[in-house]
Amino acid sequence: MNLADFKALVERHGPVVRDGGDWRGRCPCHDDDGRRGDLTFRQGDDGRIVLHCWGGCSAKSVVSALGLQWSDLFSENGHGRPQATVKPQKVYRTLYEAVEAIQQRLGGSYTSDWTYHDAGGDEVMYVVRFDACKALDGKKTYRPVHPVPGGFAEGDPAGPLPLYGLPKLLADTSSPVFIVEGEKCCDAGRKIGLLTTTSAHGAQSPQRTDWQPLAGRDVVILPDCDQPGEKYAATVADILTGLNPAARVKIVRLPGLPGGGDFYDYIEQSESKNPETIKANVLTTAVEVPLTRSAATARKAAEAMSPDYVCMVDVEPKPIRWLWQDRLPGAMLSLLIGVEGRGKTFVALDMAARITTGRFWPDAQAPEDVPLVGNVVFLTSEDHLEYTVRPRLDAMGADASRVFALRGVKSEKGSEFFDVVKHLPALEEMVKSIGNVRLIICDPLTAFLGATDQHKNGEVRTALARFSGLAERYGCAVVGISHLSKDASKAAIHRTIGSVAFSAAARAVWLVADDKDDDTRRIFCPVKCNLAPLAKSLAFRIEDGAVHWEAGQFEANANDLLSDGNSESPLNEAVQFLREILADGRVLSKEVQKLAKQSGISERTLNRAKKVVGVKSEREGIGVTSVWFWRLSQ
Repeated sequence: MNLADFKALVERHGPVVRDGGDWRGRCPCHDDDGRRGDLTFRQGDDGRIVLHCWGGCSAKSVVSALGLQWSDLFSENGHGRPQATVKPQKVYRTLYEAVEAIQQRLGGSYTSDWTYHDAGGDEVMYVVRFDACKALDGKKTYRPVHPVPGGFAEGDPAGPLPLYGLPKLLADTSSPVFIVEGEKCCDAGRKIGLLTTTSAHGAQSPQRTDWQPLAGRDVVILPDCDQPGEKYAATVADILTGLNPAARVKIVRLPGLPGGGDFYDYIEQSESKNPETIKANVLTTAVEVPLTRSAATARKAAEAMSPDYVCMVDVEPKPIRWLWQDRLPGAMLSLLIGVEGRGKTFVALDMAARITTGRFWPDAQAPEDVPLVGNVVFLTSEDHLEYTVRPRLDAMGADASRVFALRGVKSEKGSEFFDVVKHLPALEEMVKSIGNVRLIICDPLTAFLGATDQHKNGEVRTALARFSGLAERYGCAVVGISHLSKDASKAAIHRTIGSVAFSAAARAVWLVADDKDDDTRRIFCPVKCNLAPLAKSLAFRIEDGAVHWEAGQFEANANDLLSDGNSESPLNEAVQFLREILADGRVLSKEVQKLAKQSGISERTLNRAKKVVGVKSEREGIGVTSVWFWRLSQ
């Protein structure tokens, strides 16, 4: 069967949409409202249809519900099929027919059976007991049977096997879990009120079982009184203590058991038939199992952590403190971007001049538009203080006694160039010592990020958070100056050199660009503001080493100002955004969507770009605790 035919079958149960490299539709086996689509499927590299139900339904049950045979998932040219040497699976119409056929082959008698369920409660396997089997010299045996398209087949289902009574384990997450060998012992434990479970086939193959539902839980292992029982307990304990988070495991070696005895025998021979007494006796003999080395390290780290939280009723609302109304927020990081040589530093120094002298802002209309007089800290790696910075400040009428330049950081090794990752305490000491600092200018911002990989979102965010934290602690604005990349196809907000995290972390972003109709005129254009509606653009000229603002405000578009005549579509912009933000690896889907919104990318355009790029969606966790990640397919 090809992918198109399979997709057509799924569409009978509801709409099917593209989800990165997968298709997503409604699962036919459980109550799926269709808005999210719990069933994902794709064509594997071998031609086989690969499917997964995020609601917990087994692949076998999904295939059956679609009216297909398992072999239908293989391609028409045979790709993905089992090798010809594999014996075809015998399919019986009913479970009774399957049990009857096995019974006749073994020459034994059916005595009992136990049903295994998946997380969604669907039956995925049956373990059947046969006694006095002539083919086995009169011994008992257990044989698994599982549902397949069209009926039932002998053997285990594909993939990891579920724990016995899995739905009960998931429904009760507070009680300790008792692990025994065999379904008979498990049922006996439940009758006396214990939350018991076991793995299929007991001591034979615990590694084939999915133990993750017991992660982080209190577990007591009750092994059989023989060598296989001890081996089973040790293997399971090792698996459980290696989970993330590790289970808290104890082993109970039940007293008074004969060789080969089990928990069922213990209950039967107990003098007291009171369930609570039996439970208490079991727990008093429990011996805690030490964690694996990796699990012990993880638990130690987890125990050292504690939540830092606050009730919102205790949070005092604060108004935004604007240094320049609707343009320059105090106590936050902002970004001033533009092509090299367009006057970004001039604009920043003009801000400094107005703050140090208390002159009106260029668009001033009311008395509150007068800046609060304060001090300015200037960090530069490109301009000479003596030949460039001081002459420009003087030309703009700044109070030079209120402007302080950080030349470096003194250490035992001598004077080091400032690096916010390594030297933030030094800058903080400088701000405290000066006092009344209203503005910190970083020209350019990227020069002060040390060894930070400027193309990795995580590293950039971590470094910028240091500047943002400093701004918040001292109520000063931090303005970072950034050059633009030469890729004219990108939107203005994505033209900053390096990661998109630069523009995402800034609360306000402005562009300084040429006026296309007047090569002596520059435009100061707001690109982004998280705190207020975008203000209108302003125009200025640079004459005699100073900024001269023109009267009036007007509408301007940053993308148009940077356009080279070959405008890029919103879709291509979103495609570039996704490729950049996912370049370092998978990212929480909510985080991607948040950054996209901040970058002016609509949800619809983002989803279209997701399909173009081939972004994969991955879920981690179970149920309501699960989270989704996006990653590049290649």
